[in-house]
Amino acid sequence: MKKILVICFVLFVLNGNTQNEVAFLRKKLPSYTSIQQELIQAPYKQIPLIQKEGFILIKAKIDTKEGFLIFDSGAPSLVINKKIEKDADTANGLNGGLKVGYSTIKQLEWAGIQKENLECILLDLSHLEQKLGLTILGLMGFEIDSEYEILIDYPQELITINYKGDQ
Repeated sequence: MKKILVICFVLFVLNGNTQNEVAFLRKKLPSYTSIQQELIQAPYKQIPLIQKEGFILIKAKIDTKEGFLIFDSGAPSLVINKKIEKDADTANGLNGGLKVGYSTIKQLEWAGIQKENLECILLDLSHLEQKLGLTILGLMGFEIDSEYEILIDYPQELITINYKGDQ
């Protein structure tokens, strides 16, 4: 998780209209490309992402339904978009309580990666579907991608995924 945040920060700082020299040292900063080459090791995958209304969206499939997952490194696990019954559990947050449920999905597929029999949280995210005008399957939290190093390239709208393995 820390690596992802550091990588995103470094890429944000080195990309765009930022200073290319450290003034008092007169030393060139490494380029975005050199950092990217250092971080990306074979085998890796690159997938397109969509940036909309401040969200990072990736194409995914949950069981037989296709749509988009919101990439959310702050979410603890997989959160599935589903209307919740009134008698469901209540999860308390900063803005009060939310009705949540729990379930297991048979299969999650994203970027050619398949995971099976995943426990997930159920939460009504229909307000995000309305706002974005897309089929939102849910939120992909850090447990789902914890075995991967993920590099987000905002300008090119790409996510590069490295399998960490037994590192």
